[in-house]
Amino acid sequence: MANNFFNIGDINLNDYSSIRSGTYRKLLNSYYSRVSGAKEKTQSEFASKGTTKVNKEDNNLTEVKANANSLKASSAELLSKGKTSVFQKKDVENVDKETGEKTVTQEYDKEAIKKAVSQFVSDYNSVIEKSGDSNSTRVMQKTLNMIGTTNAYKKSLESIGITVGSDNKLSIDSEKFEKANVESVKSLFNEGNSFAGRISQKASQISTEAAKEELSANVYTNKGKYSNFDYKSLLNYYL
Repeated sequence: MANNFFNIGDINLNDYSSIRSGTYRKLLNSYYSRVSGAKEKTQSEFASKGTTKVNKEDNNLTEVKANANSLKASSAELLSKGKTSVFQKKDVENVDKETGEKTVTQEYDKEAIKKAVSQFVSDYNSVIEKSGDSNSTRVMQKTLNMIGTTNAYKKSLESIGITVGSDNKLSIDSEKFEKANVESVKSLFNEGNSFAGRISQKASQISTEAAKEELSANVYTNKGKYSNFDYKSLLNYYL
């Protein structure tokens, strides 16, 4: 018996006939209509079973990424070289009170340096706080690596007035920092392989991991696990 089912490439003649008659388009419309309806129904059901938890985690990851990027930015400001560097010495005019003689010397802008370091400390602490609220093991792992790096510089940081607390956050003693040797501060914050340089690398890793987690289209299943939303299986269920 002859087979009436012929293929032209990947399209069989029955499908070709359907396409020509417009039936295929109607099927597609019906298909996507049902997928959309199924998706909305499922999303509604998941809303009462843990979707809120997923959204909360997504928001947390967004904040982790933003804070890590801020830490990278404040690190970059401290690591900057040349005329834009906060460690660039500036001409300061001095006037002798007795003779009135004016002299010009090059000095560090200690106020600008303190402001930049204080911003770095603030951004660092924000990363520690938000990463601690994350459910992502990869984000936590990268954050722990950053904490380990900081602990390796603990004594050097303390010498310029920056201490590491029991909560792993940094605090700066303004008075001690202002009295610290600027060259010591510069060695910690203005070299590629310095404390700031290494923290910048760690912040970049944290940001990357948070971004990866964000890109995962996760839903909270009835088994209490995150998994990719499988529209194909869902379609088969409702067809």
